Amino acid sequence: MDFNHYIENMTFDNFSETNLLKKDYFDIIELCVNAYTYEEITSWLPKISGDEIDDLQSFSRITAALGVLLAEGRKKDYEDLWYQMMDACALSFYKERPYTVLDFAVKEFMFAYRAMKDHVPDKKLNIWKEYLSKIDPFKSYYCSVDNSNCAVYGNWGIYNLAGEFLRELEGMTDTLQYFDKHIPIQLQMFDQNGMYKDPHNPMLYDVASRSNLLLIIGNDYQGIYANELDNHLKKAGLYSLFMQSSAFEFPYGGRSNQYIFNETYVVSIYEYEAKRYLKEGNLVLAGMFKRAAHLSVLSIKRWLQATKYPRHIKNFFEKDSLYGTESYGYYRKYMMSIGSFIYIACQFCDDDIKEYPCPSETGGYILQTSSDFHKVFANCQGYSIEIDTKADFIYDSTGFGRFHKQGFPTELGLSTPLSATHRYETSKNLQNKNISYCGGSLKSFLCDFTDSLTSVVYNQQSDSNKVSFSIKYFDLAFTDFTSIEEHYQITNEGVTVTSRLVNPKTDHIYFMLPALSYNGKDTTIINHQTKQLTITLEDQSLIASTDGTIIKDDNLYGNRNGHYKLFYAMKKGNKITVNLQMR
Repeated sequence: MDFNHYIENMTFDNFSETNLLKKDYFDIIELCVNAYTYEEITSWLPKISGDEIDDLQSFSRITAALGVLLAEGRKKDYEDLWYQMMDACALSFYKERPYTVLDFAVKEFMFAYRAMKDHVPDKKLNIWKEYLSKIDPFKSYYCSVDNSNCAVYGNWGIYNLAGEFLRELEGMTDTLQYFDKHIPIQLQMFDQNGMYKDPHNPMLYDVASRSNLLLIIGNDYQGIYANELDNHLKKAGLYSLFMQSSAFEFPYGGRSNQYIFNETYVVSIYEYEAKRYLKEGNLVLAGMFKRAAHLSVLSIKRWLQATKYPRHIKNFFEKDSLYGTESYGYYRKYMMSIGSFIYIACQFCDDDIKEYPCPSETGGYILQTSSDFHKVFANCQGYSIEIDTKADFIYDSTGFGRFHKQGFPTELGLSTPLSATHRYETSKNLQNKNISYCGGSLKSFLCDFTDSLTSVVYNQQSDSNKVSFSIKYFDLAFTDFTSIEEHYQITNEGVTVTSRLVNPKTDHIYFMLPALSYNGKDTTIINHQTKQLTITLEDQSLIASTDGTIIKDDNLYGNRNGHYKLFYAMKKGNKITVNLQMR
């Protein structure tokens, strides 16, 4: 995609400023801390001074959040507790225990240390500095070249690099030797677009890694790797801008997805890039990134302002149910991660940058990632779609897996597809099945293929009124046809998909139509007619219509966002058309 051409030629109507400021980010950090009681936090202190900290990731992130809030004059009644937490971290960190996930925790400690160093007595500050200076990164971190058990240097290594550089800024270490051993390894992990290839290429750990690199590059690292790292950040920053959905959410794809902290990580990237382009004198692009950051924050307020307690993942199931989460994605850790990660944005936020309409709201484009991330994004007339052309079956399935419209609940269409082999928790009464908006025969759908699948994208039109393109899929494992072609058209009348089986061995074609049933709080009303399916959540509806006939599956399925019923559009022959719109 030619980003410059799009930016120079984009059209937009008048827009309203969000009026968000840096203080709103600190409000989110405080909201996250308030999700825990004072007594809960106190109970997480080690019982004996110097003992290993239980759940170090969670503990260090709460410690960081309290520190940065205290520096802002907030949560003053927690100050004594915060000192105890900092003492516990300092006493624990330097010990040679490579399995305590210290990789994540040092950065968090340094957030609090740097924010509060002008407010802490020198005697106390020197004690913390003494202990933190004893950390040997080669021995203390799990993701280190000296740890033979760590075969892959993924995002863990980026976290500890960020922590090391923050230690260096405070005179606690010299990073030269450690960086020389580890950054060359990390530089091999980027694709041609600057996106970071964590194992299996999850979308979240691309932005997690890039966000943490901001703590190095954005704090004036001048080492020999600075230019190469920053070039990756700059290239990938534009991809992140155009991958934002029309409902202003972060893309799906792979592990740790649909957690609210996904948005706070990408907000940090948007704020950093806004400041970059301001320095370059590109006020339009700076304003686009600034507005994208603000719209992301507004998109998560629905979850953060939910009744009873703020949510850490995009559903309304009880937090103790763990619905939609991996085993490591529990509330204590990932609720606080929202606040910790948005603090990266606070460090680069410039309230003087004026907003400018961003691609997610102006639309009129098609974007492909590299084959490593195998995604296609398209946006037009307030609708956006995301397609995975070769899914990671542990979390997703192949095909059209996201359908969003600005102003509508994101789970009403799909925010993420359904997987038959997912590794996140769902309800016990649900069946498992690969499901996306896709075509196939009754026993063989596009969403069921991945490993040997290949595809070609054919772009046809992309402007502010209409986007159209086709994807043709090939796989020797196809048995009921030799290939599948899916044509997409996005206009103000919604998304129209025409699915065609090439050389079919069956006399009917089918198209999957997942229908939201329950999001953990609200049950939808589903109206099933011969050629039209309407799913209504409160007063907003998704309408699916077809030139075929709609039939119902009797089972109930689920993804991270809720429970879904499944319908099929079917038609005699090898081609079927379905229109999806929200109103």
